[in-house]
Amino acid sequence: MTQYISKAAFLDGTVCPTRGWMTLRRDSPPQSLGDRRRMMEGIEVGSRAREVLGPGKIVPPLSTNEAADFTTGLLKDTAVTQVYEALFVWRSFVTKADAIIRSGGRWDLIEVKSSIRDKPELLDDLAYTFLIASEAGLVIRSAKLLLLSKDFRRGDPAAALFTEIDKTSDVQEQAKSFRAAADHIELALLGNKRPLPTAIPACAKCDFFRTNCIGVDLDHPIFEIPLIRGKKLQKLLDDGVLEIRDVPEDAPLTERQRIVWETVRSQRPTINPTGFDQLDEVKWPALYLDFETVMTGLPLYDDIAPYTQIPTQYSIHVCSALGIVEEHRQFLADPAKDDRHELASRLMEDLAGDGSIIVYSGFEKRILKELGEAFPEFAESCTECISRLVDLESVIKKTIYHPDFRGSTSIKRTLPTLVPGFSYEGLEVQKGDDASAHFAFMALGHYDSEETEKIRSALLEYCKQDTLAMVQLHVALLGLR
Repeated sequence: MTQYISKAAFLDGTVCPTRGWMTLRRDSPPQSLGDRRRMMEGIEVGSRAREVLGPGKIVPPLSTNEAADFTTGLLKDTAVTQVYEALFVWRSFVTKADAIIRSGGRWDLIEVKSSIRDKPELLDDLAYTFLIASEAGLVIRSAKLLLLSKDFRRGDPAAALFTEIDKTSDVQEQAKSFRAAADHIELALLGNKRPLPTAIPACAKCDFFRTNCIGVDLDHPIFEIPLIRGKKLQKLLDDGVLEIRDVPEDAPLTERQRIVWETVRSQRPTINPTGFDQLDEVKWPALYLDFETVMTGLPLYDDIAPYTQIPTQYSIHVCSALGIVEEHRQFLADPAKDDRHELASRLMEDLAGDGSIIVYSGFEKRILKELGEAFPEFAESCTECISRLVDLESVIKKTIYHPDFRGSTSIKRTLPTLVPGFSYEGLEVQKGDDASAHFAFMALGHYDSEETEKIRSALLEYCKQDTLAMVQLHVALLGLR
């Protein structure tokens, strides 16, 4: 059976042949609920694009060879002016075009993307399709991206959902580069043996680096050094340095980077006692605040732009003193409507007072600011709440670095390190991405009433666990003094 090189494998191969080889052979990873929601939205965006572009023939789901033959038949039929999901094969490379539109003896190539931003990776995606379709014999007049419009609001005409960007010139140049690399990539990706891996900056964000490549046996790769990049990173890689412990003492590291280097080499936490000063200023009773949000490309509510981040729930643990929980307050929006006004109203009541508001990261500050901008009647109260914020992540950055943080101060790293017994195990919802997906599915009416009630309870428990985590993290931090 012929093995075909997919777009994903080819594009990975342009970055690293080893990565492309493994992408080609990787089993499809299990999809999270968030992944499924994004996939379903992508399908819906494609369907709406076809409505806007007009009627055409759709290549059905067939085997690669059958779909390629079916596409060829449609192209030969001069009565067919538009084709969706056209499949092209050139040598071992295969691609699908979201839409091709006949223009005389040539075709306009259109790729539909669930994005409002013209990102570089979208150009690569379109250039690959342009290359394979062209080499397969399609005469292309133009290459365009059809993106979501940031100006769209639910209820607007269907055509207003999209904005078209002509990328023909850029695509032609990138396709030339891809064509020059095609022979090498094809040889590398179809070989029986995995290409010998080489450490490059892209290893930092490669899924395979720590699981199935040269990072497998590394305790602390140099990519854990915060903000290591550019010439500084390349110099270390050129010198064959992959482990933090092997970084030379005279390496030009920033103060933060050197703390990480020293901590990893000693395998003991580095603690700066003066970093606790901010916690000494906490006013009690303190309120530990966490938001959950939903953000979709296709707006769930009227007057909402694509990818607007909408707060959907909050949890507040009220503590009279360190670790002493007196009360829990919470709110979960009605998914059937844009419930931000009610959320903001209840939130201002629940945060009333002059006690410190404890958060983790700058996320809650941004949401408070956006609520104040969206609803001017709450602007002053939101500003006052912002003035009371104490960010535990900021405290951790000034106070402690632990080898198990692995270069990050996200709560997913710091919580299990500093509060090792704390767990989300047993909860129906265990990740923010899944919480967001559940809310979106409720808003879209995907659950019946019984399922909805069950999920609402699960969402409340998850968000409650987030603020309880901050309570315990606060206790753990002061225990380090």
